[in-house]
Amino acid sequence: EILVVRRTLASIFAGSLEAGQDLLRQKNVEGARFCFEFAADADPDSVSGLQVKAMARALAGDRKGAIEALRSAMKRVKNHAAFSAWLRKEHAFDKLRDTREFRALLAPGPG
Repeated sequence: EILVVRRTLASIFAGSLEAGQDLLRQKNVEGARFCFEFAADADPDSVSGLQVKAMARALAGDRKGAIEALRSAMKRVKNHAAFSAWLRKEHAFDKLRDTREFRALLAPGPG
């Protein structure tokens, strides 16, 4: 029974990510945000789920929500250097780069 639930949640996660990416390509930020929020809820420990959730929130103009999702991802990420490099390159965060909260995320972390 637990295995069925895990498989179902994994399927929801993957389907929501794919749908969100399609919606982003169509410039439907709010639709993508809904899908990415759903994906992150289906697997709350997934760094990639939190990353796309943060991207969608940032693109929708939700600075506080984006930073919150990024902080949650930062707590779970294993490779802080790679995560910081991704943060520096990801264009969804262009409007956040000058904020104190975003710069704090770029500070060296463990590992």
